[in-house]
Amino acid sequence: MNKPLNGIKVVEVSTFIAVPACASFLADFGAIVIKIESKEGDPVRFTGTSEGRVDSPYENTTFDLENARKRGIVLDLKSAKGKEILFKLLESADVFLTNLQPHSLKKLSLDYESIRKRFPRIVYGSFTGYGETGPDCNLPGYDFTAFWARGGIMGSLSQKDMEPMNLVPGIGDHIAGMFLCCGILTALYKAAKTGQGAKVSTNLLHSSIYIQGVPIQAAQYKDIGQQYPISRKNAENPFNNS
Repeated sequence: MNKPLNGIKVVEVSTFIAVPACASFLADFGAIVIKIESKEGDPVRFTGTSEGRVDSPYENTTFDLENARKRGIVLDLKSAKGKEILFKLLESADVFLTNLQPHSLKKLSLDYESIRKRFPRIVYGSFTGYGETGPDCNLPGYDFTAFWARGGIMGSLSQKDMEPMNLVPGIGDHIAGMFLCCGILTALYKAAKTGQGAKVSTNLLHSSIYIQGVPIQAAQYKDIGQQYPISRKNAENPFNNS
C-alpha cells in the first residue's frame, strides 16, 4: 500500500506511552520505525497488574498498542558498541525520537546539539514531563503526575466539592504523543523542502495546560463566570450536560 510516509525511517529511544505512541502513529502512515530498548526492556512491558491485565511481558496489550508495526533491537547505549550501532542506524534515519531526560541525553551525547552536528538532516523529537528548562526539567514525568495532577486537569474536571475523578492510564500520554507527531510531520515537511532538520519538543505539563485553554481563559474574568471546578447542577449552558 502506498502510504504518505513510505520510505521515512524513524529511530526511537523511549519508554512507556507518549513517544512510543507518536512513533506508532508514524508507523501507521507507512514509516519504518526501529524501537531501541535496553536489555531490561521497556517498563510498560510489566504494567499489567496496575492496568487490570495479566502480569506477563508475553501477553501485553498495552505494549502491543503502542509498539505495533515496529521493528526492535536491544542496545546498551552506555557502551561504545551500542552507541556505534545507534549512530549507524541514524545515518540513514529521517527522525530520532526520545523521552530520555535532558541530563541523560547530554551524558550519552544524544542531546540535540550533538546529534545535529553528526546528522544535520535529521528531525529530532524530544519529549519530557515538565519541559527542557527550569528546576523540574530532569524529573521523571508521567501521565498521572505531570498531565493530570500538576497540569490541573484533575481539578478542572472534578465535580465541585467532590473528590477527584478516577483516572484512565494513557489519556495524557496519547494526547501529548499526537502533539509531538504533528510537530514531527511539520519538521519532516521542512526537511523535504530545505534539506535541513529541526528539533521538535513538547511535554506533558504544557500539553495539559493547552487543552484546558477555554477554562483558563474564562478564569481571567473573575466577576462573570464560575471558576473551575464547577457543578453539573449549575452549568453556564444548560445544554452542556445533556
